[in-house]
Amino acid sequence: MRTLYEWGAHQASNDSDSGDSHAPLPRHPDIRLECLSNLRTWSCHETSNILWMFGAAGCGKSTIARWFCQELATVGRLGGSFFFKRGHPSRGSAMRLFPTLAYQLAHAFPQLEASIADTIHSDPSIVAESLAFQLHKLIIEPYQVLANPPRPIVIVIDGLDECSGEENQEEILRCISMVPPSLHILVISRPKRHIRAVFRKAVLSHARYLSVEGHSVDIQTYFGNWHFQRKPGPPFPGIGRMTTRRS
Repeated sequence: MRTLYEWGAHQASNDSDSGDSHAPLPRHPDIRLECLSNLRTWSCHETSNILWMFGAAGCGKSTIARWFCQELATVGRLGGSFFFKRGHPSRGSAMRLFPTLAYQLAHAFPQLEASIADTIHSDPSIVAESLAFQLHKLIIEPYQVLANPPRPIVIVIDGLDECSGEENQEEILRCISMVPPSLHILVISRPKRHIRAVFRKAVLSHARYLSVEGHSVDIQTYFGNWHFQRKPGPPFPGIGRMTTRRS
């Protein structure tokens, strides 16, 4: 595991001592309550294991994400978290994402540690391979050891739009579409056009969407009702409504 530890971006986790881990509260407390309620509901839903939570800069997305991570960790369901930071040498790097999450996953679930350690020991160069290869060898294959966990394990990826390079952001989204249903992925970002475009594609057609409006109590879901029931082929929501901020 030494290779993963050395390659990992340890300041990217939700419980790190980095200065931005103590973000201010959203301006309206009901945003926190309703967002967390929606996140809890989604995290237990088996058939839609990828959720994109988006909103404008400063609306409290990262703070909500940290609270959610803390809740998940308390009940033993947090697989790992990565909070991207633009321009940071490790927290801004796409190549650090999956090794960091694999290291966290091994420590959160000891039954996975041997499998992940064997993989990295047999081929330390995995950390320099493609993102898809890293995810498959370091997370998807070892995760099979868990078989059918009683409740889904959740990984949180915050600030995707702060990862260096739009092409890397798009590749991360394509990669996570391959994870098994019992591994839930929460992706958080601003609603950038290139990110929206990837979510429109068939590879992520099963994903769910949650909008956070920073200056009003306006938590919208665009995939059926608040219970997240699947609807066949729903159109992508109107971008104007998703990005509008109210005074």
